[in-house]
Amino acid sequence: MASMFLAVFALFVLASREEVLTGFFLPPASRFSLLASRYLLLPILAYPFVQTIPLPLPLISVLSPQRAEWLHRSFNATGVSRLWASLSYVPLDTFMSGLWILTLALFALVLHRSMRDGIMEPGKFLSVLFAIAGLEALYGIFQVLVSSTGHGFIDGAHGTFVNRDHYAAFLGMIWPLQLVWLWRLGPKNNKDPGSFAERERRREGREKRFFLIFLTGIVLLGLIFSGSRGGIISLAIGTTVLAILGGKSSRSIIPVLIGCWIIILAYGSIIGFEGIIKRFAEIEHDAPGRFKIWRFTWSLICDHWLTGTGAGTYSPVVFLYQLFDTDLLQIGHAHSDYLEIASEWGLPLSLFIFFLVWGYWLLTAWRVARKDPEKEGPAETDEKLIRVGALAGSAAFLSHMWVEFNWQIPANQLYFIILLVLMGYRGRGKRRARFGERE
Repeated sequence: MASMFLAVFALFVLASREEVLTGFFLPPASRFSLLASRYLLLPILAYPFVQTIPLPLPLISVLSPQRAEWLHRSFNATGVSRLWASLSYVPLDTFMSGLWILTLALFALVLHRSMRDGIMEPGKFLSVLFAIAGLEALYGIFQVLVSSTGHGFIDGAHGTFVNRDHYAAFLGMIWPLQLVWLWRLGPKNNKDPGSFAERERRREGREKRFFLIFLTGIVLLGLIFSGSRGGIISLAIGTTVLAILGGKSSRSIIPVLIGCWIIILAYGSIIGFEGIIKRFAEIEHDAPGRFKIWRFTWSLICDHWLTGTGAGTYSPVVFLYQLFDTDLLQIGHAHSDYLEIASEWGLPLSLFIFFLVWGYWLLTAWRVARKDPEKEGPAETDEKLIRVGALAGSAAFLSHMWVEFNWQIPANQLYFIILLVLMGYRGRGKRRARFGERE
C-alpha cells in the first residue's frame, strides 16, 4: 500500500509539475482562490507531516498528555527510553496518509484546470464515470443473484468493493449526475421536425435518453440491493437536493424518475425485496454495537482533542480503548467518518475541515438556487446542471459519512474530490460546459 501511494504521488508530481508551480506559488486569478489555496488548504495538507516530526517529550506532554502517558508506559514496559517522539502513534502511516491527501489535492487541481481551459470536456469525463457506475451496478446485481460471486458481503450487492456501504456510497455519488445529464438531453421544443435530418437527430436523442434511463435505473437498483441502510437514506437525501435545486427544471425529470422506478420495481420484484426489508428491521439489533464504538471513539477524541493521534492511525489506537471482545474482534473504523477524522486530526483542525467542506457546499447551493433560469443561456444552464448533480451526490456522501467510514476508502475519496471540482466548475467562453450537441 505504501509503495502504491508513493508511485501515485510521484506520477501526479511529474504529470502536473507546471500546474503545481502555477497553482500553489503564483497568485491565482481571484482573491478567493488566493485565500483558499494559501491560507486554508495548505495548513491542512501540511498537518499530517507535522504530526510525524520528532518533538521533545516535554513538548509532547504539553500538546498531547495522553500520548506522553502511553509513551511513558511503553518505556517502563520495554526499558527503552527516548528523548524525542512524534505526535503520531504510527508516523509511517501518517506520513503515507499525508502523501495520499496531497495527491488528491494535486488531482483536484489538475482536473479543475483541465476543465476550465477546455482540455477536458465534462460530458466525456462524466461518460467514463457513468460507464464505471453501470458496470459496478451490474456486477452488484449479479452478486445478489449468485451470492458466491466476489469477496465481501454475501447477502447484498457490493460490486468490486468489500463493504456494501462503500459500494452504495459510490453509486450514490454518481446517479444524480446521470439524472442531470438526462435533463440536458431532454427535448427543448415540441415543434414538428421539418426535415429528415432533424427527425433522425431526434430519434438518436430518444435512444440516448432511453439507454441512460435504463442505466440510471440499474445503478439505483444496485444501490438499493446493496442493502445499505445509510445508502438508501442518502438516496432520499440526494433526491431531495435535486428536487429543491433543480427548480422548475426538476418537473421535467419526473417522467425519467418514473421510468427508473419502473425498472427498479420490475427487476426488484424478480430478485425480491425481502432482504432489504430485513436489513431495516435489524437496526435495533445493530445499533447498540455501533453506539459502543462511537463511545470508545469519543473517549479517544477527548484524550487527544488538540493534536489527534495522527492521520491514518485510528485502527491501532482505538484498540487501547476497546472494552469488549478484544481477543475476537478489533475495531477497524469508527463507523462515522466525522468521529474518525476528529480522532486522528484533533478537534480544532477537524472542525475547521468540516466547516470548509460544508461551507463550500452551502455556498455553492446558495449560488445555484439564486440564479434566475429565465436569464440563463445554454452555457449557464449546463453549468448549473453540472453543479446541481454534484451537489446532490456530495450531499448524499456527506450525509452517509455520519454513520459509515466511506471516506476511508481511496476510491470513494477520489470520486468525492471529483464532485467537489464539478461543484465549482465554470467554463470559459465557448468552452463552457458541454454535454454534447443540443437537441
